[in-house]
Amino acid sequence: EQALIDALQEVKNNLAQASKYHTGLSELSRRIDSALIDLKDVAVELEAIAENTQADPQELERINGRLQLLFNLQKKHRVANNQELIAYMNEVSDKVKNISSLSDDIADTQLRLDSLKKQLTTHADELSKRRVRSIPEIEKNVNALLVQVQMQDARIKVAQTRSDHFMPHGIDDIELLFAANKGSGFQPINKVASGGELSRLMLCIKSLISDKIALPTIVFDEIDTGISGEAALKVSNVMKQHALKHQVIAITHLPQIAGKADNHLFVYKISDRTTTHTYIKSLTPNERVEEIARMLHGANPSEKVLEAAKELMG
Repeated sequence: EQALIDALQEVKNNLAQASKYHTGLSELSRRIDSALIDLKDVAVELEAIAENTQADPQELERINGRLQLLFNLQKKHRVANNQELIAYMNEVSDKVKNISSLSDDIADTQLRLDSLKKQLTTHADELSKRRVRSIPEIEKNVNALLVQVQMQDARIKVAQTRSDHFMPHGIDDIELLFAANKGSGFQPINKVASGGELSRLMLCIKSLISDKIALPTIVFDEIDTGISGEAALKVSNVMKQHALKHQVIAITHLPQIAGKADNHLFVYKISDRTTTHTYIKSLTPNERVEEIARMLHGANPSEKVLEAAKELMG
């Protein structure tokens, strides 16, 4: 509101009048005159700038909002300046581009999936057809073996139903059904078979599998569980037959099974004060007789029991 140039001009005039009485004021008057010249140039330039400048409150508000947005983004993404914010924006932009290209990848993957599903369906159908052709023979062979292990009236049936989804072994649900006696209906084997029946049935199935695959060794771990007497003897005969084609190892507590073996390995334990040690011993022919006799009658078998053991061994 107070013009600087006018005020300074008044100071200069006063100094010019006062310089009549003080020689030092003349120099100050010249310096003020030089300052006046500079100020006049500044004033001219300010006027030119003012003429070309327009106040825009809305634009100022927009710019302030933009600056506030940049500040908030820096704070949100934990960056120190705009350069780091731009770098982060480029990184996110690249990720968005990759996501956009996923639709093409998904389409390609779907095509491959459809092709693989078609191939899988073809293989599953072929496997199902082979099962349909093989099941009657399997049932016939297993039922024949059941007769040999003293289960004359027992029968099995393999139920094959198509599933609505693929599984590791095809698209069929396979269930083994069992009927132990004449007139009995087929039911799931795990619900109706006793322990002895399961043992003999498992022996029959394993026997068929071993013949088809030509296994060098078959191990029967207490396959005779739940059976005794004549049934055990029948089982031992079946195992003896398979020993002609394979090496058969049987873990058993039945003298009928052990008596049919070509070699007899006796497993026993000895305990001391702190530990228990397990040993295995190959029995001689005489030791075999004694051990089978103990299996028949217990410790200290009589001569009759020893003779029975020899008879079991054939």
